[in-house]
Amino acid sequence: MRPLQERLAREYSTFSIDWPGFGDEVRPQMDWTPEVYTAFLSFLLTSVVGEPHAIIAAGHAAGYVLKYAAGAPQVAPRLVLVAPTWRGPLPTMMGDHQLFFDRLC
Repeated sequence: MRPLQERLAREYSTFSIDWPGFGDEVRPQMDWTPEVYTAFLSFLLTSVVGEPHAIIAAGHAAGYVLKYAAGAPQVAPRLVLVAPTWRGPLPTMMGDHQLFFDRLC
């Protein structure tokens, strides 16, 4: 998603996050439940970002954004939903990147 963000940043302020519990970085052991992700998104959209012009969500994040927007449509006037992500959850869940993952994307 970085190339998209770089193009948008030429004309807009952008804000990008990685969902907690994903990626390759060391992270605390925690039960990353749907409620935790919902609270994280709510915190971002009410305390960090403010009033977004649009929200672009990829992969599993799209479902959380749709749920949030259904309950607070004024917060997300425009949604762009992209799936699947370039990485997807498989490498995180399986511990490494298998060759056939590229074909799945």
